[in-house]
Amino acid sequence: MLTPPRRWRPAMSRSASPFTLSDDDRRLLSTAPKSMSLVATVGLLLAAMAVAVAFQAAALGTLIAAIVHGRSLDGAALWLFVSSVAALLIVGHLVDVVTARWARRAGDALVEDALAAMASGPTVAPDRVGGLTVALTSGLDGLQGYFGRYLPALLQCAIVPIGLLIWIATLDPIAGAILLVMAGALPVVMARLGASGAAESAKQWRSLHALSARYFELLDGLTTLRLLNQVDRAEREVAGATASFSTATMAALRIAFLAAVAMEFLSGVAVGLVAMELGFGLLSGHHALATSLTIVLVAAEVFAPLRRVGTEYHAARSAISAANAIADFTSHGEGDPPPLTAHPTLELRDLVVTLSSGDDLPPLSGEVRPGLPLEITGPSGVGKSTTLSTILGLHAARSGSIALPGASTGAIATAPQQPFLFATTLAENLRLFRPEATDQDLADATAAVGLTDLIAALPVGLATQVGDGGTSFSAGELRRIGIARVLLADRPVAVLDEPTANLDAAARSAMQTVLEHLARTRCLVVVHHEAAPMFATSTTVHLGGAS
Repeated sequence: MLTPPRRWRPAMSRSASPFTLSDDDRRLLSTAPKSMSLVATVGLLLAAMAVAVAFQAAALGTLIAAIVHGRSLDGAALWLFVSSVAALLIVGHLVDVVTARWARRAGDALVEDALAAMASGPTVAPDRVGGLTVALTSGLDGLQGYFGRYLPALLQCAIVPIGLLIWIATLDPIAGAILLVMAGALPVVMARLGASGAAESAKQWRSLHALSARYFELLDGLTTLRLLNQVDRAEREVAGATASFSTATMAALRIAFLAAVAMEFLSGVAVGLVAMELGFGLLSGHHALATSLTIVLVAAEVFAPLRRVGTEYHAARSAISAANAIADFTSHGEGDPPPLTAHPTLELRDLVVTLSSGDDLPPLSGEVRPGLPLEITGPSGVGKSTTLSTILGLHAARSGSIALPGASTGAIATAPQQPFLFATTLAENLRLFRPEATDQDLADATAAVGLTDLIAALPVGLATQVGDGGTSFSAGELRRIGIARVLLADRPVAVLDEPTANLDAAARSAMQTVLEHLARTRCLVVVHHEAAPMFATSTTVHLGGAS
């Protein structure tokens, strides 16, 4: 069974420097199980790499000095060089294995959170489908770059430069001081560029989110666009959104390239100054050639982790943006939800709904409780479904509030106009809101909505495969399956969109009995286009006319 999401609420990062962990970084790290043990493991491996780099440089400096002076190669130095190279290859492979497992755990945890939120809450708003889809697919691909490249580089910055600087200072204090000053200046410069890079990366992700959302919306309404001869307009909108994403991408790449140039320049200047100081030392006889070569080789390695962090930082921001998009979907507030009361009341207080055209509907106020359902009526296109999405929290309201004291998002069961069937059995689809429902529960719910004959006609009854590649159903049958889900859910709040549409007279009569039962036992919100109210006692809001 899916577990409740971890309620990771995204927030603005307090730090935009590539060399420090932001609040978003810490939250992403917390999603992977046993993160601290993985950090310790990777840290130890990187410390071993730093030691191997030092031995490699010392051995290579000794071998080159022997060649320059015309002496025979030192067997011990040659053995040390080969051993250090082999150690670097082995440890590097181990780091890749550990970080790949790290990324996989974090990705699995985020996907589990998203699935748990989908199972415990209402359906995903249409304008969020595109962004959530991108976050759960290509966005999570960025986790490998984050855990596999950026975080190891960040850990290297905390281990390798300090250890190498201390070792260099013991060999040549002046060279150590030069490298310390230049290495200290690099994070200051990169912090400035990192702030700009983080802003451009966030803007790039928002552009991709908008492009995906618009594409899914237009794809869903493609048939209508063809009937209205508006396909060209849709193509222009997609082209405009694509151009915006391209512009945002180029801006992010521009900052990344500028940061790379700045890092290469500063590190090159630092190594050049050290080489010049060592050259003067060689001329004056204060330094041996082997020692000077070792320091120059190690000096380059001091800045290698710093350059790597700057290079990987901008790519790692995509993983942060994807994780924030998933967290925004899965977060339902801080802490545990309050205990569910026996008869919660849905309270609407001066709720102003904004339509896609930008127009506002009149303020909506009232209470919905068992025995007093809310009916939202009106012709097509006046904002009934938008009002319903606002009540569900899937669409932002202009003003006002919605309260459900004593309950949480998981207390709501909803049946949209077009219920989605997953590629599994009909029984599993019916158990969407209540996985523990028994076979008798399924039989009672399907009988109440008039699906008994339909199920009996299926090849293997409730075990029949439906959804993509399985048995398909008519629009009316799908609506009854959606209502059966709500009945099975046994949640105190039920939200139904056009529950009697596409039904014949007999099915509509049976459905009316089900709706009256729901109205008596739950907080019921119903959207329909019928001229007359469905219930003898209800709060009715008519859109597109007098309320």
